[in-house]
Amino acid sequence: MSKHAVLLLGVFLFFSCAQVKKAQQNEPLPSAIPAMRILNDSAATAMKISSLHINVEVAANIATTTFDIVFYNPNDRILEGEFEFPLADGQHIVRYALDIEGKLREGVVAEKAKARQAFENTIRRQIDPGLVEKTVGNNFRTRIYPLPAKGSRHILIAVEQLLPQEALSQLYQLPLYTKEPIADFSLKTIVYKSTVRPEIENNPLSNFSFKKWKEAWVAEYSQKNYTASQTIRFTVPRTDSNETIYLAEQYKGRTYFYLNQFMEGKGKERTLDQQLGIFWDVSASAAKRDKSKEKELLKSYLRALGNPKVSLVPFHVTAEQPQVYDVRDGNCEALMEAIDKLVYDGGTRFGALAMLRYNFDQALLFTDGLASFGEKEIDFSDMPITTINTSPSADFAHLKYVAQQSKGKWIDLSSTTPDEALRTLLEDQLQVISVDYDPAAIDELTLPVPAVVTRGLSFAGILNVPEAEVKVSLGYGTTITQTKTFTLRQNETTDYDQVKRIWATMRISELELQFDKNKEAITRLGKEFSVVTQNTSLIVLDRVEDYVEQEILPPVELQKEYYALLKEKKEQENTNKGYALQSALNAMQELKNWWSRDYKPDVKKNQSADTGTDQVFSMVDREGSMANRLVVTDSARVSTEYFTAPVILADEKVSQI
Repeated sequence: MSKHAVLLLGVFLFFSCAQVKKAQQNEPLPSAIPAMRILNDSAATAMKISSLHINVEVAANIATTTFDIVFYNPNDRILEGEFEFPLADGQHIVRYALDIEGKLREGVVAEKAKARQAFENTIRRQIDPGLVEKTVGNNFRTRIYPLPAKGSRHILIAVEQLLPQEALSQLYQLPLYTKEPIADFSLKTIVYKSTVRPEIENNPLSNFSFKKWKEAWVAEYSQKNYTASQTIRFTVPRTDSNETIYLAEQYKGRTYFYLNQFMEGKGKERTLDQQLGIFWDVSASAAKRDKSKEKELLKSYLRALGNPKVSLVPFHVTAEQPQVYDVRDGNCEALMEAIDKLVYDGGTRFGALAMLRYNFDQALLFTDGLASFGEKEIDFSDMPITTINTSPSADFAHLKYVAQQSKGKWIDLSSTTPDEALRTLLEDQLQVISVDYDPAAIDELTLPVPAVVTRGLSFAGILNVPEAEVKVSLGYGTTITQTKTFTLRQNETTDYDQVKRIWATMRISELELQFDKNKEAITRLGKEFSVVTQNTSLIVLDRVEDYVEQEILPPVELQKEYYALLKEKKEQENTNKGYALQSALNAMQELKNWWSRDYKPDVKKNQSADTGTDQVFSMVDREGSMANRLVVTDSARVSTEYFTAPVILADEKVSQI
């Protein structure tokens, strides 16, 4: 079979729909287990999962889920595999490993272009590396080759995410559904620094319960021939509405910290707008949005407004003329009909949205945020823009940036209910207004974007002194309603060793709001803290020579050999440069020697020019040796023998040629 018989390792859509509130918990959720289907080979038998080990670590409101999977190829031919999956807002791929010669090899982060070059160079030897890269929006893909005939491949991938908050707890959900049993299955969950035992809801696994272990709670389950048919849900309770979890970690001589305080973050009623602009993305990619959910939210909002004046502005590469509708008592059927008739086609140019043209109190921007044509920047005015998305494949960073720049709101309708989104539209949200601290004591303090207190109050940074204070002012709009002071200490470290990465992912999310401006800083952080970004990829190569060729730092176990080979490579490059330079100098010297010679003609005419027969001219240099011999015909055609350099002849016939 051709190598290009591609295996699509399903839609790895775990948690993007699972991050929902209790109102949605009874709805079926997409399985977190990677599904597989084979492309371009309808006769092939489906790949099987022979073992699956899941490890979940929860620290504060951050969860990291690691899938350790062995895939078995029952076919008698080699297949090629590819994951392609979107992640929800706040999720990052932070680890990837692939078996090389029977042992898992960790992926390393490299610049995307360099990783892609290494990938292409390696597949020419019919041995594919593993490559994870971020595509458009928050979408990721990885490719694996070979999947050996009647053989297995061992793959590991980990995703980090923010947990949603509800009541006095934080919710984690893991939907597990398979059609065929998994021969070897296990699940291990660790919750760090929680003073209260996590609660498992409707526990479908026997003997799966949390037990105290040091400063953590641990729950484990394992089974042979396990058929997954349930969603694992547990909550991490907080003792009170102001409980604070502080995590610190020493790494390379620096103290990284993360603080999360549980807060209800109640909204405050606001004056409702009556001049409303609805900007509706009708590009080709926007056709994938959940428009029924968007319309449900819009109808609820218009009912709450009562009698607003609404302008519908469809846009893709250009913005169409506003279509004006007078809504009476929330009746918006004409508007809904107009939305239903919209045709989705073409690219998306946000530069077409010149907000200064419009005189609305508020703009609702329904889009996935994916810019595919022309200018990406919206021409902002003083009108607040609320960005609303329902697509699992969205540019979350761009949507947040638009909301932040316009002093609007960001609603991810793909991971919340229309009722909750409606409350966001009708209320002012409690948010961080200012943060005060000593910049000499704390480096690069970072908050989530946007800085609304819907998942508690969180911030991270690097602590340079034994102890420092951070004062956070909270409120609505520009009005401060409360101030909180936190004391951070270097000596309060924890067993959890990924605090540095929490800070890095938060910092990257902040910088990605303006990716082009912060590209170098994002690349540096992605490489240092192993986070896949728009400009970096995770790659696994099978030979240390492949890492050396592209100068990609390999995993720790290969670094000694890597540096030795890299030294040899640099020495050889320097030697080659020396040879090239000396060759160029020698060639230049020969040219100078030739140029310094004084050539004079020694003409011997074999026959008279009047006869029309050939004439032979010989040239001698200063030393008298013959340099050139020319034969000139009566028709002024010249043939040369032993002609090695330009000459100047006094003969008129020759000089005219």
